[in-house]
Amino acid sequence: MITLNIAQVCMVRGIKFPLKSLRKAGISTKVAGEYLNNPTKHQFTLKHIEVLCKLLNCTPNDLFSWQPNSPEEDVPTNPLQKIRQHALPDVMQHIQNMSIEEIENWANKG
Repeated sequence: MITLNIAQVCMVRGIKFPLKSLRKAGISTKVAGEYLNNPTKHQFTLKHIEVLCKLLNCTPNDLFSWQPNSPEEDVPTNPLQKIRQHALPDVMQHIQNMSIEEIENWANKG
């Protein structure tokens, strides 16, 4: 099953209020809420895909995740493996657990 991955991408991007950010980007409150709260039940417009990719600095593939419906679908040759759902790290939590020195060292590497 393909689902929307918007809430998870927002979390990784450090967006604390995804609904507000989506609304500010031009997506209605109702549609933004559906994108965030009903990840399997909404249809996308191409315009919204573009808006979301710009807002979240991602590709369309990043907006979706896939989990096989059956063991028969879970084969390496299935093209949907490229968007297979993998848990993304909670970056903000990781940063909050780092010391100031660790953050400075990380920031100076880039």
